[in-house]
Amino acid sequence: MKKLLVLAPAALLLLGLAGPAFAQDNASAAELVKPHIEVSIGAQGNVTLVGTVSAISGKTLSVSSWGGVWTVDTTNAKLVRRFGGESNLAEFKVGDKVTVHGTATTSSLAITAKSVQNETIQAKGVNPIGTISNVTATSFTLSTRDGKTYSVTTDSSTKITLNKATTTLAGLLTSVAVRVDGVINRNDNSILASRVSQDTTMSRGVIVSNITASGFTLMVGASTTLQVTLASGAVIKLNGNLATLANLTTGIRANVEGTWIVKDSSILATKVSASTVIKLEAGKDNRSEKKEVKSELKTNLGLHLGQ
Repeated sequence: MKKLLVLAPAALLLLGLAGPAFAQDNASAAELVKPHIEVSIGAQGNVTLVGTVSAISGKTLSVSSWGGVWTVDTTNAKLVRRFGGESNLAEFKVGDKVTVHGTATTSSLAITAKSVQNETIQAKGVNPIGTISNVTATSFTLSTRDGKTYSVTTDSSTKITLNKATTTLAGLLTSVAVRVDGVINRNDNSILASRVSQDTTMSRGVIVSNITASGFTLMVGASTTLQVTLASGAVIKLNGNLATLANLTTGIRANVEGTWIVKDSSILATKVSASTVIKLEAGKDNRSEKKEVKSELKTNLGLHLGQ
């Protein structure tokens, strides 16, 4: 929806944008899905601009909005994310939606910005958990149980830990869940990670086959399996009660604690906690949880991705 709020006609005339202000209260469905753009100019040249970043050059943003492409000088501007967290231009991308506050020039579509809020990027509430693939020295792909895929990059300030000890991306396991904290760009699902952490003392999945007197096979991803061997004295619980391997069946969820025999391949288990029931929380709508677990059991995707 295009919308021009003219608070000072004289200022608008100086910009060479004279024309009738308009607002479409009865916009068509096609118009409603267009990106929101807005220009508001005050008597002293104070301006609020809402638009989409079309180019970034040094400390200058090109922002597509009403009237065309505006040049925004961010040299002395405060840059913030969607929920107000401090940002910088390295986090900005072409296609991001921004709100600019500043002072307009009188000769062109240009603004000296006092603040720029990027509505597309956020750090608050960003901590997806999933398995990793396509690992390089500085990046990887994160796949979550709900089907989302994120492109994750790291830099020199990213903290990478394995069982709380500092490591590199190459030191992480592809068969165990990884948690990522950082800044997400909601346009392309890319994350600049501030922290990547993994706890390999527990593997979560679905028992799929080979239940023997000594162990079983656990599915922990779409195509990743682990061979679980019970250590001497290992504790087995089913639905919270002490059990034996004979009580376990394929298709049930299990949490396995222990140590790795072969990385991403086999584990020596000291504790197995299996469940054939779904734990529901009183007073909450658990329909999505039921659907998710049903899908998990059906497809043998056993990765636990809860927050």
